[in-house]
Amino acid sequence: MKHPRIASPKESIRKFCADALRSHPGRRKIGRLPHAIFPHCTPHGDPALARYTPCRGEGFHRLLIRRVIGTLVPRGSAVVVLLVAALMLPGSALAAFDFFSINENAVIMYDAPSLKAGRLYVASRNLPVEAVVKVEGWVKVRDSKGNLAWVEEKVLSEKRFVIVTAPLAEAYQAPNTNSALVFKAQQDVIMEWLEPAANGWVKVRHRDGQTGYVRTNQVWGS
Repeated sequence: MKHPRIASPKESIRKFCADALRSHPGRRKIGRLPHAIFPHCTPHGDPALARYTPCRGEGFHRLLIRRVIGTLVPRGSAVVVLLVAALMLPGSALAAFDFFSINENAVIMYDAPSLKAGRLYVASRNLPVEAVVKVEGWVKVRDSKGNLAWVEEKVLSEKRFVIVTAPLAEAYQAPNTNSALVFKAQQDVIMEWLEPAANGWVKVRHRDGQTGYVRTNQVWGS
C-alpha cells in the first residue's frame, strides 16, 4: 500500500505563505506587498519557523488576519469594517503586565494622545502604570485603580515600582510570614520593585531604604 507523501516543514511554510497572499474567490485581491519570507528548519527536525520582513508598516500577521476575515465574513459587513480598521490603527498593542513608572515630578494625563486633549489628572513621580497601547510617542496606560489615560512616552521609565493597594502591607525578611517582619507600608505608598513576583511574593525597597518581601495581593504593579 502506497502511503501519501508528507510535506516537509519548508514546503508547508511556503504553501501557507502562498495561500495567505493569494486572492480570494469572488473578492478583490489583496495587494502583493513587497515582502521576504524565509522558511527555516531546526537541525533536530523541530517545527519550521517563518520569518517575515514587513514593508510599509504592515506586518505579515495583519495580512493573514485580513485573509481569514475575508474568507469567513461576507464582504462589506460592519464586522469586517471594524476588524480591519482596528488592525490598521497606527498603534501597537503591548503585552499584558508591561509595567512602567512616571519619571517626572508632575505629569499630566490626557484623555487622548494629544497635548490639546482633555486633562484628566496629574501623576506623581514613580507612580506605576501598566502600558496598554503605544501610538507614535504616546502610550495609553492603566493605573492601580483601573483608570485609563494617555501619557507622553518620553515621561515613562522602565524602572519598576509597586503601589500599596491594601490598607496595610507587611514586608518580611523572607517570602514567608514565619520570617522577621521588616516594615509596614500604608495604602498608596510607592515602593521600588526589586525582583519578579514568585509564589505570591514580590521583593521591594521602601523609600527609607529598607527591603523586604510583600504579598502580591497587597500591592499593584508586580
